[in-house]
Amino acid sequence: MRVLVLFSILLSLLNTSQTSEFVDLDTPMDFILDGYTLVFSDEFNSHEVDQNKWNLGINPKNIQNTTVVCLYDWKNIRCKNGELIFTQRKENPSVNGSIWGKKSFPFSYSSGGLNTTEKFKFTNNMYVELKVKLPSNSGGYAAFWGMANDLSLPVEDQIELDFYEFIANPDKQKLWSGLWWHEYKMSEMRKDILPKDIMKRPNNNFFMRNQTRRAHYQPNLDRKLSRINFDDYIIFGFRVDDKIMEWFISEDKCPLKNKPFMTFTGGNVYSTAYDKGEYQEDSWQRGIPNPLRSNLIINYAMRDTTWAGGPIDDEALPSSMKVDYIRVYTFKEK
Repeated sequence: MRVLVLFSILLSLLNTSQTSEFVDLDTPMDFILDGYTLVFSDEFNSHEVDQNKWNLGINPKNIQNTTVVCLYDWKNIRCKNGELIFTQRKENPSVNGSIWGKKSFPFSYSSGGLNTTEKFKFTNNMYVELKVKLPSNSGGYAAFWGMANDLSLPVEDQIELDFYEFIANPDKQKLWSGLWWHEYKMSEMRKDILPKDIMKRPNNNFFMRNQTRRAHYQPNLDRKLSRINFDDYIIFGFRVDDKIMEWFISEDKCPLKNKPFMTFTGGNVYSTAYDKGEYQEDSWQRGIPNPLRSNLIINYAMRDTTWAGGPIDDEALPSSMKVDYIRVYTFKEK
């Protein structure tokens, strides 16, 4: 009987999520909701970042977006006391990196960012949770997001998932979430879109270069998030199946125990230009991607523009953002 019991326990352990190559064995296995299975986690208890899970930057080539004024560098990413720490700093002299369209570009600032491209995919029937201490500095801009940009998929299934974006300027603190669609069919071309605003893709599709003409979904969340203390640790959750996307937030417990502060079930989506009363034909129909194949990205960007919390305050540097854990679960659809 004892042998049979031991065999059953061993078999159970082998069938748990802990056997996954992407699961951190330090992750607590006391998740309070039934039907969820851990498939990816990082508790950041080691002395360095696990490069079997993470790449440097927001994409595998560490190319920076043109609106960001910092380079992502390994020297600004470390694990200490069970936390992932990104540090922003002033660079003097400047350091060279790449932006889209330029292989060599001088940066006066550097910071930290990681992504799971070509390592781990976030898909339908998954829930991701993160505990973070958001930064506080003028020009700091923190984000946790994902890109489903596999060009072999229909354009409707290629999407940017913004779990959250955060302006770190203590006088302009703001957090929001949303969705962006960058890819379209030629049949979805709208009036007054100029040739310079698009890049043609195979299969009679195109990429929208002009961000003001891209479809997006971003409800105003100021009232719903007004009581959240962004100066303390925050726990975020994002859940997606084939029918609904849900965003959750909490200060002290599993976010799924709260009602979602934002949802998306599909429908008409509009450009930011449309929202401002321009280009009233900028409307597209989009649903929940199926299949969803997204990477995960977390970064501590720096922006000098006023809307993003600039100008940069060099006296506040170096500044840091801390992540306690990142965990992903699969679940059975309701």
